[in-house]
Amino acid sequence: MKVTKEKKGDELTVKVSGSVNATTVSMFSDALSNELSGVKTLNFDFEELEYISSAGLRVILAAYKTLKKNNGKIVLHKLNDEVWEIFHVTGLLEFFDVEKDT
Repeated sequence: MKVTKEKKGDELTVKVSGSVNATTVSMFSDALSNELSGVKTLNFDFEELEYISSAGLRVILAAYKTLKKNNGKIVLHKLNDEVWEIFHVTGLLEFFDVEKDT
């Protein structure tokens, strides 16, 4: 898994590639910790994300709760069909703005 970040003002874009699973979730979580202060929009670019486990979903949900306290939002971009299905089956799509752009 690889994570890159770009912050512009109150907007943070996090690009994730590979798989977020039990082995890589701590790296994913560490990439977000201390980055959410002052963020109003957190964009996840999942164009190169192959898989996300429940552990990865918990990290995203924790970020959502942090942003919600500050009237922020999360936008999911470029979900492939498999990753979209994971968010759909878990019912998490209702919490985020989703752009299935490619």
